[in-house]
Amino acid sequence: MPDESQSATAASAEGQGLIIRPLPGDRGLALDGEADTNSRQALREALRGLTGAGHPHVDLELAGLQFIDVSCMREIIWAIEHLRPVQVRLRHPSRTFRRVAGCLAPGKRRPRAG
Repeated sequence: MPDESQSATAASAEGQGLIIRPLPGDRGLALDGEADTNSRQALREALRGLTGAGHPHVDLELAGLQFIDVSCMREIIWAIEHLRPVQVRLRHPSRTFRRVAGCLAPGKRRPRAG
């Protein structure tokens, strides 16, 4: 995972794109901007690279996320359900984010704010 001064940007054809920044102490990621099909691969790689640096959980800070499409939402749901041994906690997800995530993963552990 890159150090705190680095960030990955996945450009969007129509918007500002997605900026993926590591949180201090390798404790998760902050997502800013627009997450769409153009940024899906970068998001997938960043999420699958989360290790938690020995901590039992990692955080996804979503306060700066302005838009997310279904493909990127599915990547986050995959991380919540499959990353082990760490638990993924969502920070500041919008109400719409929580509602759509609940529809995409019915009957499973729903993404909740940590």
